[in-house]
Amino acid sequence: MEMGATHSLDLTSDVTHLVVGCIDTPKYAYVAKERPDIRVLQPGFIDAVKARWMKGEDVRAELPALEKEYKCPTFWGLRICVTGFSDLDLRQSLTKVIEQGGGEYCGDLRQSVTHLVAKEPAGKKYEFALQWQQKIVGVEWIWMSVQRGMALEEKLFAATLPPESRGMGAVKVEEVYGVNGLGKRTRGEEQGGPVGKRKMRRVATETLGERKDEVWADIGGHHVGAGARPPQHEDTPDTVDDVTAEVEESMVHPPTERKLFESDALKDFSGNFIVYGFDQRRVCHGRPL
Repeated sequence: MEMGATHSLDLTSDVTHLVVGCIDTPKYAYVAKERPDIRVLQPGFIDAVKARWMKGEDVRAELPALEKEYKCPTFWGLRICVTGFSDLDLRQSLTKVIEQGGGEYCGDLRQSVTHLVAKEPAGKKYEFALQWQQKIVGVEWIWMSVQRGMALEEKLFAATLPPESRGMGAVKVEEVYGVNGLGKRTRGEEQGGPVGKRKMRRVATETLGERKDEVWADIGGHHVGAGARPPQHEDTPDTVDDVTAEVEESMVHPPTERKLFESDALKDFSGNFIVYGFDQRRVCHGRPL
């Protein structure tokens, strides 16, 4: 407040920054799902701003760099163990993603572990994690959290859920994935914005590397994005670009959106409609649009 900011005890619509001491809070969960406009920062951000302010520096000019430096890592403060993934290289890839996201990878399951990433709801680690009331998620939680830049709500990625249902409703579709209610890409995505195509391609490429086929197989036969369909053998992509293109498609059209347009509620339209503003290629005469 001394530096000119407004402090709010409640997460109101005008909040621009959330300073977190840990990421296991209702405010953090709400921002992860609903408010991609809010910058989520570590407490050191306040001290860094104050230090520059005390020196008489132009703090406003330095804010973007400080926000980037003190951005809360995706898995900050989490201790994550995995089970059911037999491929050693894939486990190493998961280890790298977890650690780069600020989390701690634990090869052994201990009571101090916060999350167990399970390929399937079975096995000794799974049984002990249940007993110790630890959070058990499918691997989709890792990929989608990395894409969002925040740890998403774990119960929506429960290992007991069907793979195609994991992650549904975990994020606000049009803002996080860059699509509008009609499933079309927004201007930010077309220009390769912060949640657009460039970021999805970078995340997918760095995560998958050259081991695309093994990754698909060991994940359990489905794509990284929740709800994506497994590739058939004859359609297996031949290049990393092909793989990342499929990952982008699954992220641009997530399951929440697909389920919406498959619902019976949207099939029962009645009344008269006028189509306006489209070129002739997009107007169907005498046929349902």
